Amino acid sequence: MGWSYRVDPQTKASLIQDRVKDKQFIGASKGIGRCLEYKCVGGVLWTVWSISDESTGMVKDTFIGCDLLQRFGRGWGYKDMAESMHPFAYSCPLHFLKMVPVACQEWRNEVIQWHQEQEERKERLAALQVGQRIELPKCRPPHVDIVSLKPLRGEYNGTVYRISAKHIGNVIQAATTTA
Repeated sequence: MGWSYRVDPQTKASLIQDRVKDKQFIGASKGIGRCLEYKCVGGVLWTVWSISDESTGMVKDTFIGCDLLQRFGRGWGYKDMAESMHPFAYSCPLHFLKMVPVACQEWRNEVIQWHQEQEERKERLAALQVGQRIELPKCRPPHVDIVSLKPLRGEYNGTVYRISAKHIGNVIQAATTTA
């Protein structure tokens, strides 16, 4: 499946509203789809869908949807997937996992791990102190000495760099205290 774009200009918000409207599903999950809950995290729209039989109105399927969102010219487009397709995006709200049956356990494990890493990153950021040396995995420079917390800045070989929270690694050297 590819990307879908509309010709008429639209905002990200209008695309999201369009994507969460009740709709007709075809194929294996044929029926009327209702979005039970949604959340946009960055460029990913996460949805929980309930599919009801058209004639009886009974729910016959529920699943997690993942729409990758992308700006295109003056408008926005999307690539829609479901949990069963193992999307390579893991920012799905954890409570969505409790709302539907498991379709891909491997993907759910990645979602849980992603959220744990986000919590660890927040904890590391909250514990930073001026004077600490921290590693910057997969970055150049490889480490910095923290010179400012707000905004987060680090020094390496006489040059001060702005540091993004997502690049913070472990503390290499504790802050030195002066008495």
